[in-house]
Amino acid sequence: MSTIFKPKQNPNIKLSCNLPDSRSFLYADEYFYGLAGGTQRLFNMGDRINRIPHGLEQFVSFCSRKPNLPKVLAICDSWGHYPGLGGDGDWLQGGDGNLLDNMRDRQTLAIYRVGLNGAEAKDLFQEKHTAFFERILDQGDFDLVFISLGGNDLASENVPKYLGTKGIEQDKLNALCDEIFTQFSWFLKLLSKYGIPALGHSYDDATWCDGGTNMEIGFGGIDLSQLHISKNWIVRYLAEKGIIKKKEQARIVREVLQSLKTRVFDKLINTEEFKFSYVDTYDCLANYAEGKLPFIPGIPLKEKDKTPRRFWLNEIHPTRDGFRILENYIYEAIAEILNLPNIGSIIEGTTK
Repeated sequence: MSTIFKPKQNPNIKLSCNLPDSRSFLYADEYFYGLAGGTQRLFNMGDRINRIPHGLEQFVSFCSRKPNLPKVLAICDSWGHYPGLGGDGDWLQGGDGNLLDNMRDRQTLAIYRVGLNGAEAKDLFQEKHTAFFERILDQGDFDLVFISLGGNDLASENVPKYLGTKGIEQDKLNALCDEIFTQFSWFLKLLSKYGIPALGHSYDDATWCDGGTNMEIGFGGIDLSQLHISKNWIVRYLAEKGIIKKKEQARIVREVLQSLKTRVFDKLINTEEFKFSYVDTYDCLANYAEGKLPFIPGIPLKEKDKTPRRFWLNEIHPTRDGFRILENYIYEAIAEILNLPNIGSIIEGTTK
């Protein structure tokens, strides 16, 4: 049954304090080639650093030694790949800088990760990749497919496709969202042959109630607001069209993200042949900062938190704590779909 999951917190499900080795093979990587255009060499370099050779074979071997561990195929963009910096993981492999590294920490799922930073649904979900996906699905024997895609299809060089000098050209934005829906539909139709449920999520909005777009976020305490990279995904393209007022920028970002929900994810939910659900994470970090969502142990609110500013690294990527918040609510949905036991009992080596 298809479901829209709202953020909630199971008090019995908690984050691990004793994190596993980042190379514990709770997940393996497989990158797509030929999808990044002029940045092909960059992704090849990242692949040499991060990819586990013969990853699928190692994943299957790992799962054979842990037959009761649920298996998840994760198809992700940078929200599943973003490098994390911190003391709980090495620079290249962890640090909880994305959703999947947090899921790995729980040690309750075997995750096979496919995708790359900057991945778009229109590139990954194509008929020419049928054999690739069928090979993985045939060998992986997955219990769930987690999809974290769609945001890049509306960001970066895609922004001018629906943006005019006066703002969003609605018919063009609708057409682009309909294309994303078509690509998701192609993959979910392929997935339906295997009878495996799929879970997606909406993205979150790096704006806050005063209308400010989160383009001044720094890195490691250093203000990067004047550097091109800190506003490269959306704000840069708005500015090029002469849209420089923060409230107008924020309005446009909200409209784009809402369109992704209503014209893609909600339509997929209502397509009877698909076993697709999604977690509504829109405005999740803002609501958490304002105390409107269930508290997550280990991520306290600070007195100065009037906005979710500290939960955003840049205009589209959360910080480590931001990803931990989002992952906690997403994991709750995964636990419900797969009927997982409470994580605390597993990590502490006890049983209920």
